[in-house]
Amino acid sequence: MSLKYFHRTIANSGYIEDTVTLINYALGGRIRNLANPMMLWYNGSTYAVGYKNNTENNQVWITKQTDYTLVSYTVGSGTTSPEPENHPAPMILIDDAGYIYVVQNDFHVDAFNLWKSDSIEDISAFTLVGQFDTDGSYIALLKQSNTNVTLSTRSDDAPNGYDFNILEVDLTDASYTDLLTVEMAYATNNVRAYLGGVNFYGTSTYRAVGLSSRKDGTLVYYKYSVLVTSDFDTYYNIGLGFSKDVPATSAITYAELDTNYAFIGSDASQTTDISSCNMIQIDDEIFVSYRTGVGAFSIKKADIVTGTTSTVALGLSLYNATNGDNNVYMYYNGQNIVMTVKMSDETVRIYTIETDLTGLTYVRDIENAVDGNYIGMPANLDEVDDKYLIIGRSSVYPTGTTPYVITTNKWFS
Repeated sequence: MSLKYFHRTIANSGYIEDTVTLINYALGGRIRNLANPMMLWYNGSTYAVGYKNNTENNQVWITKQTDYTLVSYTVGSGTTSPEPENHPAPMILIDDAGYIYVVQNDFHVDAFNLWKSDSIEDISAFTLVGQFDTDGSYIALLKQSNTNVTLSTRSDDAPNGYDFNILEVDLTDASYTDLLTVEMAYATNNVRAYLGGVNFYGTSTYRAVGLSSRKDGTLVYYKYSVLVTSDFDTYYNIGLGFSKDVPATSAITYAELDTNYAFIGSDASQTTDISSCNMIQIDDEIFVSYRTGVGAFSIKKADIVTGTTSTVALGLSLYNATNGDNNVYMYYNGQNIVMTVKMSDETVRIYTIETDLTGLTYVRDIENAVDGNYIGMPANLDEVDDKYLIIGRSSVYPTGTTPYVITTNKWFS
């Protein structure tokens, strides 16, 4: 059954802010370290995926915004049974023709279901294309060429899993290849890999691939590593001084990850909480936001070819994010970085900062936002040239309202 909502139009304002009763809309927008992207803009409309809570088997919601109208439907029937930790966040993809694809775990550490819209730019009906992988959890887009996509996932589970894998998937039939890329040796090291979902902007020969390390027992994300690649076979460190051809030799080892690819943190400091880092890449430069103390965050920048780095403390009083929470999410509007930030008083604000990490500027608050971690913008914000959607998550289960904004403002300098 579909749900359709029409919202007030404010003439000539280009901006409205309201709530909609979208029952059990969890993880609205996106949360990049579970799934990315969860929002995309295409041909005048924004598409967003969220999901219901585990009592409803995490069934996918998909929402489409065009002008000042929101239309919402469900996709699939959810996971095979209630998933206790709400892991199966969905991902959205769009091919060159305008068909919409939704990806979601059949269950945590299981195959991924792939659905395709029956018509272009239409979310009212989807058909299951098939399944890919067999034991993945979490999913993030690294590169797309029409219906061929490169994805990252975490593979398998204890005692020998929690590794970092790269998937090559054909959206036309769900066929795929699976490459073990980083071997965490969990049984020995007690450390899990988590995705470091990244949004790519501009042009580059290389793609930066991020992954977080989390130590069981302490349960903190203590290290963020960056693997640089042009072909998803050979992986360089930042500055391109070290490389390993994974298919030709073997997966990157736990020790090699720390010695050669660590960007923030190290295995020597496994109790230092840097939270679940958030990364964007603009041309050959990467930007990573991370926790530096109680209520404090910084952004670290690097040129992935030259290896040049710089860091700036945001100097904002942020919500005390720990154990994976990241309250700073970054996008690029084509001129500067746009950030959603959860403040110490739990309000959600939008800031901009220049790509040289100067000019931090407050833009506005997002009213009615219930959790700053889950306020989402389109991953391809730089491509937006019309009204677009910013969306949050339901305030109270099972009858809460979901906050949203429709605007034309991208907050250029």
